[in-house]
Amino acid sequence: MGAPASAPRGGTERVLRLRFKKVLDGRPSLVCHRSDGTVAVQRQNEAFPVHDFTHYAVESVLGLRRAFYGLMADGWDFDDFGKPWPRGPLPVEAGWAEHVVGIFWREVGAGVIRPDKTPLDEINWAVAQASGVVGFPDRTLTAEEVEAIRRAQQDLIARWRSLPKGETLELEFPAPDAA
Repeated sequence: MGAPASAPRGGTERVLRLRFKKVLDGRPSLVCHRSDGTVAVQRQNEAFPVHDFTHYAVESVLGLRRAFYGLMADGWDFDDFGKPWPRGPLPVEAGWAEHVVGIFWREVGAGVIRPDKTPLDEINWAVAQASGVVGFPDRTLTAEEVEAIRRAQQDLIARWRSLPKGETLELEFPAPDAA
């Protein structure tokens, strides 16, 4: 899946265990278990799991370690990702990742996988715009990376859809095969 875009601090990478639960009341939850034993919990609306699966696909395939899940692994909490920005502004990689996630999120919306896909040149145009906005080094995505992101995203959406209420979808970040 490619080399990490940023080296882990201290030579060891923190692992984040993710538990997406289809709670019986219909409102999903995400529990993030960090390597240090701390936990972050968020009750979500129906659209959030698909958005978070898109983050997982983008960050895993592109080897991003200072975006949403990497920051959560490093101790950030859900409330740190918005005003009043208690940990300061997002790292550049995280800001860039948000833009890239947005590109792929638009293809699935609230979990509806559209047959028409954004062409690679349009994706890379949007990626270049994001790079200019957040100051991330210029980077283009390959056709292989785009397809890997889509496959991972669609696999997670399908797994989530087939999950019965009350059950949990568990993931690990970084993905075990992302090294």
